[in-house]
Amino acid sequence: MRRASVYFRSEAIYVVAVAVTGRGITIDSDRVIELDRHTSSPHVLGMAVIDALDAYQEGVPELSDWRDHAKPMLRATGFKSLGLFEKGACFIGISEEEGEVTILPTAAMKRGGFIALSNVPNGGQVKCTLDAEEIGHALFGRLPFCTATIPALSQRDNKAQKQGKGTSRGQNDLQGDLLDVPIPFGYKTAWIAVRGQATKPVADALELVEQQLVNWKEGMQQAKKKVFVSPPVAGWTFVLGSTLPDAGNSNWLPLLIGLSQKMGEVLYFGTHRVSGYQAWARIQDGRAIRAFGDIVPSSGGLSEEIDGTTARRVEVFGKAIMFACG
Repeated sequence: MRRASVYFRSEAIYVVAVAVTGRGITIDSDRVIELDRHTSSPHVLGMAVIDALDAYQEGVPELSDWRDHAKPMLRATGFKSLGLFEKGACFIGISEEEGEVTILPTAAMKRGGFIALSNVPNGGQVKCTLDAEEIGHALFGRLPFCTATIPALSQRDNKAQKQGKGTSRGQNDLQGDLLDVPIPFGYKTAWIAVRGQATKPVADALELVEQQLVNWKEGMQQAKKKVFVSPPVAGWTFVLGSTLPDAGNSNWLPLLIGLSQKMGEVLYFGTHRVSGYQAWARIQDGRAIRAFGDIVPSSGGLSEEIDGTTARRVEVFGKAIMFACG
């Protein structure tokens, strides 16, 4: 059985190759792959895990002190102590045997270290094949179940924390970022789902300006006036915001098609219970597979062509219903 460790921090993901001594002491080695947490896709993360599994070693020399098991990793990552490294981190253990990969999320303990969530309903371990895309999606999918603090630190704060100097934010502020897990969208809103992409590339593809790092709670609040791009959840990155165009807007399909041309598969959902607005769409590689919008009465032609996609608009009971297919 081969093993690896994956640590998620606010700015980075650390994929660590594991080594085991003859007596069975596990060591986080200095074979560390550091990834940008906001731009790394599931495929890139999965490839890093496979590389770490390939670097797995058994029978390495014994440690003079078992408490030194993390020193190689700390030297490679630049953290002063294991306590500083674990603080605010989410840890997921990886094991592989005969092509089957087991992904086991953990919960952080108050006095340091992590405890496996193997028996937690819907939040425990999952298995997948030794495929980079599958591994990456499975890791991002398990991440919300890891109960840990993931503070949104600035680059200056992140560097200061590595050196054990504290941050410009108070400790109470950091504790306020506990359990950064997905929050239900509710109704009277619209959202876009992008398959298999990290947060930053989606934000860049939408040409969003004044980007800033936020957690789910703050992002959902900001989505009332701005646009929130979520961390990946089970292989999907969500875009939420009251400023997203609805199906009655001439920019609706062009926005989705343009995003799909850059990102691949894109879904749209919109709902507003007061007006009765409902809309959904699926766009694949810049082509509208299906699109529907139950919108207010609209003037203009009955059909239009957008980037090769024909949208047919008909009036039913005083409302305009848009159907679109490639």
